[in-house]
Amino acid sequence: MHRIFFIVLLSVCVILPVVYFTDIMFLYNEKRIIQSGLLILAGIVALFSSTQKISRFVSYLPAYFWWGILISLVILIISIIKAPFPFYSVVEISLFMLLLWTAMITAHVTQNNNFGKYAVIASACFLVFFYSLKFGLGYTFYLLEFKDFPLWPASGLKTGIIGFANIRFFNQVQAFTLPLLIGGAAIAFSKQKIAGYFLLFLAAIWWMLLLQSAGRGIILSVLIAALVVLVFFKKDTHKWAWYFLGTLAVGYIAKVLLFEIITDLEQTKSILRGGSGRLTLWPKLFLASLEKPIFGHGPMSFASINTDYSRGHPHNSLLQLLYEFGYPVTITIVGGVFYGLKKWIDQTKEQFEIIKEDFAEEVVIRISLTAALFGGLIYSLLSGVIVMPMSQLWLALVFGTMLGLYVENDSKEKKLASIKLYKVICFKLLLLIASITLASVLIKDLPHLRENEKKFVKETNRNVFRPRFWQQGKIGVDQMPKIEKKSNTESNL
Repeated sequence: MHRIFFIVLLSVCVILPVVYFTDIMFLYNEKRIIQSGLLILAGIVALFSSTQKISRFVSYLPAYFWWGILISLVILIISIIKAPFPFYSVVEISLFMLLLWTAMITAHVTQNNNFGKYAVIASACFLVFFYSLKFGLGYTFYLLEFKDFPLWPASGLKTGIIGFANIRFFNQVQAFTLPLLIGGAAIAFSKQKIAGYFLLFLAAIWWMLLLQSAGRGIILSVLIAALVVLVFFKKDTHKWAWYFLGTLAVGYIAKVLLFEIITDLEQTKSILRGGSGRLTLWPKLFLASLEKPIFGHGPMSFASINTDYSRGHPHNSLLQLLYEFGYPVTITIVGGVFYGLKKWIDQTKEQFEIIKEDFAEEVVIRISLTAALFGGLIYSLLSGVIVMPMSQLWLALVFGTMLGLYVENDSKEKKLASIKLYKVICFKLLLLIASITLASVLIKDLPHLRENEKKFVKETNRNVFRPRFWQQGKIGVDQMPKIEKKSNTESNL
């Protein structure tokens, strides 16, 4: 079974870089299909897990965490019944359950395989390498007057060549991968300096693209995440912080050189642009969440075609949870996240005291993972990190790696959780139902996916997709003739 779990994690970590390099997989829907397939595979693996394996998985998370999940599920069942589209509510819950299971598989591999703790960092390094190679080719073609080549992520759809549908999806991936890439460079320096310099070069390219995207949220999130690890881990973070700042400086110089001196591209907005529509949406959404504070409006209800909200998600994970899941479940989730981060930080500080070697590999890995998680969580308050398929997977992989390292270095001697057979069966059954639910969506929706996209754009006169589970961004498209047609061409950036 160790090999099976390792193969599942390796599949995810190998496929992620390929997804961002292969043109045919750049569209949002293809990413959702790939993600769903990987999660279904992980769910099926649970069926072959022994009772002892399930006990070990459960022991990774404390009892109060599982009680929180159980109570939340009871509340969510009522919420699902009241939701406008109960089936897609079940889809949303199934998706999160399988993401949690994927995180637990990652934790298991991290704890039981020597390569496990390097897997996510290695995946990030390969992803950046492949995408930087693709960008280099695109930039060269652009200089050679092949203007239709998708140099920038969001330009692919406009030119008819496949590319990122929204540049913020790209930024979400950067929030997780930039700290991991810097960590990979620091680790490589101890083994091969040339490899270390090369990875720092890739980090500078990643910074260049991040700054050129003019995403205020992503820049703020990454900088705050770096500041957080510097505050918590102090002197142990200094060398990592110098790499971080050094690549930032080089990346900014490269941005000016490549995008302002050599070429004059007008494909992104200025970072000094005016206010955002989020500032009017969020107060309205908060007041709407107070209408149903206990059970919420139902999972994925914000994406209902019958709502007055044009977007498929509110660009704020906290408000999304409050609106869709209700206050009790949101408080449980947020409380669990804060408590888990506190335990991780406390243990990390203890580990840094034990490790005498200056800037050892585990120090680098823990700093990088912490920055990646904080970067993703902070950015989720400004963008759809918990909604987009690839950022959901990155969140699961980073969290799972941190969980595996925490359990492996837990000073308290833990006994294997004793679980009765019927509980194991229930656990497997839930994951099986979740897998079947995602599979049924693929079977039901895929044949009509392009047709629904065209119908949605035609009926709403909308030329900007607002993603949620599928690219048209709204659920209930089959009920379009029954609802009032809307017109909205507002950008989702």
